[in-house]
Amino acid sequence: FLGEGGEASPQFLVVASDGVWDYTSAKDAATVVGRHLQMGKGAKVAAETLVLLAQESWEAESPDLDDITAIVVQIGSRCQCPEVQG
Repeated sequence: FLGEGGEASPQFLVVASDGVWDYTSAKDAATVVGRHLQMGKGAKVAAETLVLLAQESWEAESPDLDDITAIVVQIGSRCQCPEVQG
């Protein structure tokens, strides 16, 4: 999802299983992920929050629960990963 109209919003890619998209719209997913990235919470937290949103949506609509998997990649940002020491 890319910011519209020259906004200074974060640019990111969401890759997710159908369990996310069955009851979560792309707009809602973009809003949740974009807000987390704007607050500096990082892609991992944004993906975890998206998964929780999808799970809550499933539980509200169905007694069943599908697989729910999401990956968020922030585009154009530097990784703030901890250093791996060997």
